[in-house]
Amino acid sequence: MAHFAEINDSNIVLRVTVVDDNDCKDGDGNESEAVGIAFCKSFFGSDTNWVQTSYNTTGGRHKRGGTPFRKNYADIGSYYDSSKNAFYWKDCPYSDPDNWTFNEDTCAWDWSG
Repeated sequence: MAHFAEINDSNIVLRVTVVDDNDCKDGDGNESEAVGIAFCKSFFGSDTNWVQTSYNTTGGRHKRGGTPFRKNYADIGSYYDSSKNAFYWKDCPYSDPDNWTFNEDTCAWDWSG
């Protein structure tokens, strides 16, 4: 299964949806983000914007030892930064933000308290 995040004009994630792998394959049978995006647009509307995300990626690491994809799995309300090619929280998501530091390499918030 592939996961796609709908983003608004400010690159904030509005929702994340699951797309069957078969709906993301090109004519040669290879997974294609562009094909998955076209599928999402056909289902949710041509005026929507989509970016693929990986359920198995957190803090720049792949949970199963694979290749990390876009630093973090997209969460509703998180931000997609095209220059970093990453999903992350722009503001610290924890109740004690003074004890956390944004890590530019992983695009995650690290405990610094």
